[in-house]
Amino acid sequence: GWRVEIASAWRGWERSLRIWQTNPQVQACCKPGQDYHFFGMAVDIVLHKNGVRLGNSSSRQAWENTGIRKIARKYGLQWGIDFNGYFDPVHFAYPWKNMSSLVETARARYGSLEDTPGNRMNLSGVKNRTWTVA
Repeated sequence: GWRVEIASAWRGWERSLRIWQTNPQVQACCKPGQDYHFFGMAVDIVLHKNGVRLGNSSSRQAWENTGIRKIARKYGLQWGIDFNGYFDPVHFAYPWKNMSSLVETARARYGSLEDTPGNRMNLSGVKNRTWTVA
């Protein structure tokens, strides 16, 4: 019964850099262009229902009460509520490729992350990643 609003999906280099420069939590987890948003494998959502809006400032319990964990598990999604030391309940990713391999391949093919087409990057030859859904 929740309406899903996509708040952010793919982020190019400039947006990735701007978020990194202004968010200490992002600075602690990943460098610009080295996140799944940059490669088109992540989305941030906001939930709406009966005048209630769930976003980053909403509690863990409010998000858990929606049943969204079960949906994330069903589809093999990584949920930002489970990040170690970083509460990001709006973030969902399908990290099916290894980040270090994505970055290495992008730099080899395009010269730098700044010049990488991100979500349009050819992923052939990029190592797969295995992850445990929390």
